[in-house]
Amino acid sequence: LTLDVGEHVIQAEVSDVAGTLVTTASVITVIDDGLEPIMSNIAPKRNKFCPATNPYDLPEKSTLKIGFILSKAASISLTARDLAGNEVSTRSYTTLPPGENVITWDGRTDDNKVLRPGSYFVQLEATDSFSRSSGVHAIHVKIFF
Repeated sequence: LTLDVGEHVIQAEVSDVAGTLVTTASVITVIDDGLEPIMSNIAPKRNKFCPATNPYDLPEKSTLKIGFILSKAASISLTARDLAGNEVSTRSYTTLPPGENVITWDGRTDDNKVLRPGSYFVQLEATDSFSRSSGVHAIHVKIFF
């Protein structure tokens, strides 16, 4: 018997040695399907963007939006690296729901400095509540001014 994550009622009918039929029911809750989260359809809304250096810049032009689909609820970690592989920025997004999601990255370092123009690899990883990982997925983006 394989059950999906969620609450289920299991009902059984049995008869004793005298032939009396007894019905019993139990409610069980499956909290984990045993599978790692899967990220699919990972796609930046644009591959090039210009981080906001002006407080009046429109967010849709000054942030990188990345859409993806999650197979189950998971937290997302974003790590941006320069072409030499150096980590230049990290972000965490706590428990996103299954289905379509969009996260944003502002093109800034962890200490809020705007990154220099150039090419970067943005790595995404989904981790569920049992610390199982989707593996790392990378996309290439360009920052320009």
